[in-house]
Amino acid sequence: MHESNSTQSQNRLLAALPSDEYQRLQPLLTPAELTLGLLLYETEGPVKYVYFPLNSLISLVVPMEDGSAVEVGLVGNDGMSGISALIGEAMSTDRAIVQIPGGAVRTSVA
Repeated sequence: MHESNSTQSQNRLLAALPSDEYQRLQPLLTPAELTLGLLLYETEGPVKYVYFPLNSLISLVVPMEDGSAVEVGLVGNDGMSGISALIGEAMSTDRAIVQIPGGAVRTSVA
């Protein structure tokens, strides 16, 4: 129980959930070690997991027609990656890459 409270307090989005909602979600969360440069999902690809960073940082980038990429967002311990999957989008509109390695918890979109 202490570990779940620690995980919840390390991610501000999880910490903001009412206790009963977090307790329902907690069994579905698994620890994930995010390494530098790890590709979590690709543009126009499926999002299989949503990640709640604890002490890591995920960069969201969109490829441009000329081959360059533009960073459109950062996900740290105040949020989660993969939101598009939760609102019913079949394919991702961005690419998620680990910018600062560290810990996270994840759960399957399914």
